[in-house]
Amino acid sequence: RTLFMSRWLMDNTLRGFYHSRFDYVNNPVEEPYTQERLPGLAEEITWLGRCGRPDNGIYNAVNVEAARLLRLQGHDVGFIVMAPPSNMIDDLKRHGIPYRAIKPTTDPVELSKFYNSVDIYAHARADGETFGVNIAEAMMHGKPVVTHIATPSNPQMGVFQSQTELVDHGSTGIVVNNNAAEYSEALKVLLDPVMREGMGAAGFIKAVREYHVDACVRKLEKIYREITNGKTEV
Repeated sequence: RTLFMSRWLMDNTLRGFYHSRFDYVNNPVEEPYTQERLPGLAEEITWLGRCGRPDNGIYNAVNVEAARLLRLQGHDVGFIVMAPPSNMIDDLKRHGIPYRAIKPTTDPVELSKFYNSVDIYAHARADGETFGVNIAEAMMHGKPVVTHIATPSNPQMGVFQSQTELVDHGSTGIVVNNNAAEYSEALKVLLDPVMREGMGAAGFIKAVREYHVDACVRKLEKIYREITNGKTEV
C-alpha cells in the first residue's frame, strides 16, 4: 500500500484515481499528559493559542489581525504562542495584544500545559496543512478550533486544505475564509464559554475516534492484515 497522512492529501494527490493499493492513516496524537496549566496567566483574558514552527515563511497574520479587531471592540483577548515566528511577535507587540511566548519543546507535559491553558485554538498558516497535528492535539485537549481556507501568499506557493477536514464546521470549531473580519466573527462566537465547551467536547470525541494513536494503530494493523490475506479492498 501507498499510505498518505490524511484523507484530504490522498484524495487530492490522486485526483480521482483510486486503487486498492492507496490508503491513508492519520497522524496519531496522544491523550493529555497532565491537567496542569501554565502559571501566571491573567484569568480575565480569553487566551487564543498558536503552536507551530518558528518560520516566517508559513506565517499568516489573519489570527493576529482578528484578535486586534476584537480588542478594538472591547473584547479582552490575548495569545499564547509556542515556537512563534518572529514576525508574529512583532505584530503582537505592534498591536498591543497581550501574549506569552513559549520556546519550542518536545516535552509532552509542557505541550499539554500549553493546550490546557488555551481557551480557543486559533490556527493560521499561509500554505495550509497536509494534516494539521497541532489542530488534532488541541482537539484532544478539548479545545475548539478556528481555522481558515488557505490561499497562496505568492503565485509560486502551493496550498493544502487538510485543516478543513479536521475541523467540522459548526461542530468541533469554525472554518472561515482567509479574512480577518470573518475570523474575528468566528472567535467572537467562541467567546461564549458554553459554545467553547460544546465544540471542545465534540472535538475531543472526534480526536479520540480518528486521531488517537490507538485508532491509528488499529487502522494500520487492519491494512497489514488485508495485505497479508491477499485482500484488495480499501
